[in-house]
Amino acid sequence: MTSPNEHVTPQIGAFIDGELSPHDAERVRSHLGECVTCRRVHDRIRDEVQRIRDLPVYDPPASVWQGIERQLSRATAPGRVSKAASWSRRVAAVLVVAAVGGLASAVALGVYRSSWAIERLAGAPVAGSRAVASTGRLMEGEWLETDAASRARLSIGTLGSADVGPGSRIKLVRSGGAERALRMERGSIEARVWAPPRFFLVETPAATAIDLGCVYSLDVDDAGNGTLLVRSGQVELRGDERRSLVVAGTAAQMRRGAGPGTPYSAGEPKSFRDALAVVDFGDGERAEALDRLLTLATARSTITLWHLLPRVSETERIRVYNRLSALSPPPGGVTPAAVMFLDERALDRWRDALEPSWSTERVRLWKRAWRAVWSATRPE
Repeated sequence: MTSPNEHVTPQIGAFIDGELSPHDAERVRSHLGECVTCRRVHDRIRDEVQRIRDLPVYDPPASVWQGIERQLSRATAPGRVSKAASWSRRVAAVLVVAAVGGLASAVALGVYRSSWAIERLAGAPVAGSRAVASTGRLMEGEWLETDAASRARLSIGTLGSADVGPGSRIKLVRSGGAERALRMERGSIEARVWAPPRFFLVETPAATAIDLGCVYSLDVDDAGNGTLLVRSGQVELRGDERRSLVVAGTAAQMRRGAGPGTPYSAGEPKSFRDALAVVDFGDGERAEALDRLLTLATARSTITLWHLLPRVSETERIRVYNRLSALSPPPGGVTPAAVMFLDERALDRWRDALEPSWSTERVRLWKRAWRAVWSATRPE
């Protein structure tokens, strides 16, 4: 893996254009998650490319084609056959050069854009400035918007779909290359993705959801805060120097300016979730909230407590460790000292021992999710 000191700035342009091999793209993507310097360069280049892609698309005036037709008509008049043949060849050559040059310019400027299919599910969704009557296309750089009574299904190329809920505003950022990406300003989506891991991304104001092959729902409010619920597979949330791996049967909150929070079981009561939000985002008295969270923790809370170990202070870590070990003692060889020092192998061994206790909720949600997938995709 590339270290933060081995910058990847020479490869960033090719990475954004989707020109790197899968191995090199993954290496650059991993490095960007660790290196602030390269990530800033990446973000500047990506933003400039996006501005170019957002340039308007214009059709050539009809007079251009009419002028060409008049010249061809004059060239093919009686008595001018030889000149006509010469002129036709010249026109053909000019048109070929113009077409190739125009296509190259269009690709360079982002005007030659691919698109994803849209299906109207309810109401009157709008793609760009076009109402979607039944089906339509969403071009790169365009926004898909739904009002309070509208819903739409957006195809993620051939790799899945995302049902867009009412009151949503979602932009198609990249429809091809090394990644498929949406930008979600507000609203909700229900995503069903069978793409390779890290191929489909949803950018929100608080964090980026990186699909690892899954079914999930994502809700973002008007302030840019949100909640991710994973029904099958897993999703990585990344933002503001924080990462969360959200597995099936769990959820995580996101806050603008703070990034992703700690995953928690979808079955946790509101009192537990509220206490966790204070611990994650500092909305109140942290020490009191951690006390409440540890008191409310049950066997299903081990996923949260394990994820909290590297996120809290050393003093708090002792308390989290004690509660987690009371609910599910660490396996042999995992010592308190190793956990306190956040030894990666010790933490991984404890996680492997804990995962069976997370499976009941995961299997239940997995079955529900795939029933929904089947009902949505089976032929009439």
